[in-house]
Amino acid sequence: MVIRMHRGVSSSLLALSLGLGSPALGACVPRSSSSGTRPPRQPAPASARASVRAPKILSAQLARPGPLRGGPETGYTVEYRVYVVFDLELAPASLWPDRFIVMLENGARAEPARASLAPANERDEQRTVALDIIARVTPPDEPPAAAPDPNGAPPDADASSEATPPQGGDPSSSPAWAAALAETVPRAITLAGVLHGASGEIIEELSSSITPADQPVGLAAAVQLPADATRCQGAAQVIRTYWTTPVTTTRPQRAELLAAFSLTTQTGQRLHPARLDDVVEPAPPQPETDAPESLVRAYLHGRGAPPDNVIDLCLAEATPAIQLEVAAGVLAGDGVAANPPISSAILLRPAPAPARPVAANSP
Repeated sequence: MVIRMHRGVSSSLLALSLGLGSPALGACVPRSSSSGTRPPRQPAPASARASVRAPKILSAQLARPGPLRGGPETGYTVEYRVYVVFDLELAPASLWPDRFIVMLENGARAEPARASLAPANERDEQRTVALDIIARVTPPDEPPAAAPDPNGAPPDADASSEATPPQGGDPSSSPAWAAALAETVPRAITLAGVLHGASGEIIEELSSSITPADQPVGLAAAVQLPADATRCQGAAQVIRTYWTTPVTTTRPQRAELLAAFSLTTQTGQRLHPARLDDVVEPAPPQPETDAPESLVRAYLHGRGAPPDNVIDLCLAEATPAIQLEVAAGVLAGDGVAANPPISSAILLRPAPAPARPVAANSP
């Protein structure tokens, strides 16, 4: 067979016309060269993209900064922690610090020193990432040297340089150092790489502003989940709440705590949870004779466990709850103020898809 090529037609077109290099014929895409460039990833068809829910960042909140560290020789740094809540469970193996870029108040970009799943008391609570950012602080300018006293008096020994941080590294007593620290505060976050969801979802090209540390802890999401052996065992339904930072309860009495959560069902009924799961309370004193099993049970029910940002509301009513209200001051955040009054819609669990009929002649 003779193929005549018109002028301007590339040889690659000839290869395609013969089926050479076609993925259908088993050809392999060559690996990228040592320059590090990768073949461009082809976008999914519009119909496929429309049918897949795009992942989202629900919240990003800054906790209180750590103390000022370092000195004139090594430089000064301050460490921040940002909690980022996604709307799906994450695959821990895809979590690396270089997947995130944090924008600071002064316009500088910082890569987190650490990125980890935030503390979680259950294995299915992997929506929250804790980012630790170490920002370099530019010291205030040295004040000009004092002019010599014409009478020969020595300089004031109590006068201190603005370039030297106050006693104990606390900048609150120095306006100049407070202004220098304010320039390093994280203000926004961007995904610079790809994360993966626990079910294989691709998470990329997301960004979010960061809620300042002077704002109270808030509700990131409230979702309906089925009860199982690990959460609200025996309940008719579970409402899982995700908060913007790890939280601890400020209400020592369980009845008072339950009354602080009010729910409205689809039929308009108002009710309170029958009980709560995964709530961190002050650890009760344990006698020396306590068996290890009782300590394990106390940990699983939140007594003495490290705080996380998830609380499960266990309901005895099966009618789906669609609205949640939380009284002010019930939950204290990680270095941030307790929650304000909250009213939020509840994301209902989608109904299971109908079973596909099985053909009579199918194996």
